[in-house]
Order: sequence, then C-alpha cells, then structure tokens
Amino acid sequence: MATSYSLQVSETIHAPAAKVFQIVNDLKQFEHWNPFLAMDPATDYQISPNPSGEGATYSWQSKRMGKGSMVFTSVIPNTSIAIEMTFTSPNQETAHSDWILYSKGDATEITWTMTGQRTFLMSLMVKVLRMDKMMSKHFLDGLGRLKAYVEKK
Repeated sequence: MATSYSLQVSETIHAPAAKVFQIVNDLKQFEHWNPFLAMDPATDYQISPNPSGEGATYSWQSKRMGKGSMVFTSVIPNTSIAIEMTFTSPNQETAHSDWILYSKGDATEITWTMTGQRTFLMSLMVKVLRMDKMMSKHFLDGLGRLKAYVEKK
C-alpha cells in the first residue's frame, strides 16, 4: 500500500522573477545552489547538452546521495519549472518537483515542492528517521544558496 507525501518550502529573493528564472532554468548554474552537491562535493553529475527548457536533464551519482536523474517536463518562463525525479539508488522511487516563482514588487518568492508516493515500509522509515523534515531543511538550504547567488550577481 502506497502513501502520498508532499513537501513545500519558500524563500524571497530580492531580484526580479526574470533574473531568478534565468538561473533556475539553467542546469549549468545549479551547482551554485544545489544543496545536495554541497553535502557531497565528490558527486559525479551530468547535464544534458541543452541545459535549459523542457527536456533538460541532470543526473547524479554519489556515495552519500545515491543515484538518480531529473528532467524538466514543463517550463513556463518567469513562472515555473516542473521536474520529474527518478531515484535509482539506494531506493527506486519517482517524485514530482516544482520551482514556482511569484513576483512580489521588486522581489521574487520561489517555492520548491516535491510530491510522490511511498511504500508502507518506506513511509515508516521516513517517519521514524524524520526524513521529510530533513529534506525540507535541505530544500531551504538550497533556496538560501540560490538567494545569495542571485542577489550577488
């Protein structure tokens, strides 16, 4: 029996949505704010020849972070990027993630979401280890890194 999960965190960046979007839509710039790469700098990652827009892909392999890939499935300029995630190691799982941008005057609020299904055993393990709370913390760290990177540029 599978159970659903949903994570969502937000950060306000003092820059226009177009500037924030330009950076999050370019996987070559993901290394500057990817919280998981910061946790394991030895991660081996690959970016598709087309690093932005629908179809752009990022795959990774790491002793600490496991193995997986993500693909941009929908890109709406200055508004959102939908991502399908596939984790192949240590567990096989798929998830849906979004980066959603909201203009707020001279600033942009970006929200990072992730939703998916887990098996009963995985749900139990996540609950015991408080992994959703930890993942939300990693997402917040990534958005904080993005904020610093965008506001510095």
